[in-house]
Amino acid sequence: MLRLLRWFTVRGWRDQPISENATLLLAPIVSVAPSVLECRYRKARRRCKRFEQLAPAKRHRLRIALKKLRYTIEFLGSLFDKHRVQAFLDRLKLLQDDLGHANDVRISYDLLEQMQGKRDQMKDSFASTIDRAGGIVIGWHERDLADREPLLRKHVKRFKRLDPFW
Repeated sequence: MLRLLRWFTVRGWRDQPISENATLLLAPIVSVAPSVLECRYRKARRRCKRFEQLAPAKRHRLRIALKKLRYTIEFLGSLFDKHRVQAFLDRLKLLQDDLGHANDVRISYDLLEQMQGKRDQMKDSFASTIDRAGGIVIGWHERDLADREPLLRKHVKRFKRLDPFW
């Protein structure tokens, strides 16, 4: 720890030879930011392919890719026109929220399953009440997801057509 602290204090990284890969670290962030954003954007767009056929787990991966894109934009956004950045983020947030809701419903299945795994610790009447209530809640959410699916697909199409600001 002391050697690391000393290295930081004397800025020891400046004395190290620079490899070809490390030269990117010395480049101004303005010149690097567009390629970083483009990489995240391409990954997210790739995960959108054949969205209608994606299983919930793959949709969740899309959500994670969108989250990474959003955080990258929020970190580097001040380097670009704030209105274009905000317009892009607004569209991105809509899609992210839709996918987040769908993932929450998917997780509710896991939670209900966990509760059913603890049935032996519950009274029979309580266990059946939980089963019934869980079924009603999940059914209600599934119906809501089915109703939202056309809008979700529309948000995916809009995201894929977004004009990058970088």
